[in-house]
Amino acid sequence: MPIIFDLHSLEVISISLTINNKSVTLISAYQSPSKIMYTNNYETLFSKSNNLILLDDLNYNHTKWGYISINSRGRKLQEFINSNLAVISAPSTPTYFPNDINRHPDILDIVLIKGISVNITQVVLPELDSDHNPVKIILSIATNAYVSPRKKLINGKPNWCTFSQLITDNLQIPNKINSMTTVDYVISHLIDIITMATLNCVESSQNRPTYSSIPK
Repeated sequence: MPIIFDLHSLEVISISLTINNKSVTLISAYQSPSKIMYTNNYETLFSKSNNLILLDDLNYNHTKWGYISINSRGRKLQEFINSNLAVISAPSTPTYFPNDINRHPDILDIVLIKGISVNITQVVLPELDSDHNPVKIILSIATNAYVSPRKKLINGKPNWCTFSQLITDNLQIPNKINSMTTVDYVISHLIDIITMATLNCVESSQNRPTYSSIPK
């Protein structure tokens, strides 16, 4: 049975189903990167059901779900998740492959879970006909909600002198930060440089990726 929501800028389609004798609302949601994020959209969704699974293509960036950087939208969503005791699950491999060669493949498709314990298995399918790969999601009943494991950033013994030198050589912070756009760029650049330095300071690492500098 479909459920109708009164939302702003967030596109959703939903059904109600029964899992383990519980009524569960399953929602597929899309947030255009060109539209404003309204946190009350999620308050509305979470208020309509005690048991909810939200499948999202939100264009929100946060390292909590494997994105390489954090933007203001991702920060707001993470704060909402923390305050509403939701569980988040993300694939272990990128789902988004930008056409711009200066941008990195990343994870934009995530699952939010409220009030129900399920195992989440996410398989990214290599069937690219846009800048997103589809994700196959398998749900199974569990005692505790499951979050897909994240890969370790450091696999080996770090050389902290190398790490420090890489940060010094590559970090570029503008003299003036006078807009939220610049703030997001600076945060993204800082995370990129720390990630690059971490990957390249491991003594056994080879052929690690490098990252472009912050736009001026």
